[in-house]
Amino acid sequence: MVGNEQTQKSDSENQKVPTLDQSAWYVLRVTYQREMQAHLKLMDMGIESYVPTQRKKVVRGGRISYRTVSALHNYIFVRATLGQIKHIKELYIPYL
Repeated sequence: MVGNEQTQKSDSENQKVPTLDQSAWYVLRVTYQREMQAHLKLMDMGIESYVPTQRKKVVRGGRISYRTVSALHNYIFVRATLGQIKHIKELYIPYL
């Protein structure tokens, strides 16, 4: 058991909190279900982002179609530095 405790301590000690200039994945809240709009803007800016999606069956007028929708409404995953996120939120995508 002693060996396992030492391993657990060293694993937690190796986990570091990213600084302002280190890139990491963050979950950001987007208002009014604009996840895909924010994702496309971030892609255009060269910022890596991810929106989990799912296919939803839609029936209208007896016709069946499938639509891709966000699996986590109002959330987007962004890989950037804290400084980049702050800059983007202030100047380019205020609804983040």
